[in-house]
Amino acid sequence: MACMIANVNTAVVPGKSTISFTEIPVLDGERAVAFYSAVLGWEFHPEFSGLPTHSTETSAVKRVWCFSVGHRVLGAFHEVDPEYAVMLDLEAGSKKIVMRTSWNVDDIDETTAKVLENGGKVHFNKTPIYEGSFGYSAHYIDTEGNLFGVWTLPK
Repeated sequence: MACMIANVNTAVVPGKSTISFTEIPVLDGERAVAFYSAVLGWEFHPEFSGLPTHSTETSAVKRVWCFSVGHRVLGAFHEVDPEYAVMLDLEAGSKKIVMRTSWNVDDIDETTAKVLENGGKVHFNKTPIYEGSFGYSAHYIDTEGNLFGVWTLPK
């Protein structure tokens, strides 16, 4: 993928058995870029944003937006038409369990405010993990219907 190759000389390569790349399906790539830039501070590079996919014959992906933090490429948004998206129909507080990725943040309350200001929803409010001894987590639904979490260290 172009976004991986572009940063090969300066990229921080994760260790064995860690998440190396996250692909997030979206219906509107530009809307997703605006949401995650504001909420998590992800960086999007113009030369690797809104690119046509490498193979429309084998993929439903129309365009790709690569995202990073510093020199660490985290993944890409894959823009697809609604008929190719597997989106969750989640309501706030739903106890349905699905695979999700959680991101480290400094302040969950601040992150929650940013999520709401930018069109996301709270799925699961800030909750202490083992009475706060392992920190705190919260889950959100982004503007594209994807579930994601955040985690912070205990204070």
